[in-house]
Amino acid sequence: AVQQTVPKNHQKPDEGSNIMFSTSGMIGLLTVGIKALDHEQTQMKATIDELKKTIEAQNAAIELLKKELQSRN
Repeated sequence: AVQQTVPKNHQKPDEGSNIMFSTSGMIGLLTVGIKALDHEQTQMKATIDELKKTIEAQNAAIELLKKELQSRN
């Protein structure tokens, strides 16, 4: 039978010494994540602005078509 040894504090053997490393690593990952979200938000804003322009152009075209139809009747 294979016997596993589990430390009394239930940590992996070298987990305690890596806490500072993993904390700074997590802060780094969070910073990268925030920058990625900011970039994504900037891209989404640009897309929304582009879609607004498209909608305005379509509305203008619809108004022209309405006027054209009214002038035919």
